[in-house]
Amino acid sequence: MSSIGWNWPNLDGLYYYFTVTKIPALLPPASGVYNICRIVPDGFVPLYVGETENLHKRLVLEMSKHEGFSRSLDHGATHIGYHLAEEEDRLRIETELRHSLSPPCNLQPVPFGGIAALLAGRQPPK
Repeated sequence: MSSIGWNWPNLDGLYYYFTVTKIPALLPPASGVYNICRIVPDGFVPLYVGETENLHKRLVLEMSKHEGFSRSLDHGATHIGYHLAEEEDRLRIETELRHSLSPPCNLQPVPFGGIAALLAGRQPPK
């Protein structure tokens, strides 16, 4: 299965490079951050951002137990992107990307906004 590269930004404008592959994905048994996304004509829409100590176990072997994965499929997920990172980095990167991308299938609260909120035309609460 082929993959492509894609960059997702944090709020400070730092980009993280992800290897993106179509679902169902063959993922390495490695620690990292992942982005379940949907392909669109000009790239990808992030649906869920997470982190794990084993990408293969979390997103292949235990996929049916992953509620965020199920929500993402309901939102039209077509691909998974992953960025290899050790624990101390992956927790920080996952939080940064959840805040900057504001993916709709994550349930953790994030500060209002993010790039995805702007693209979705969301208005700030009054």
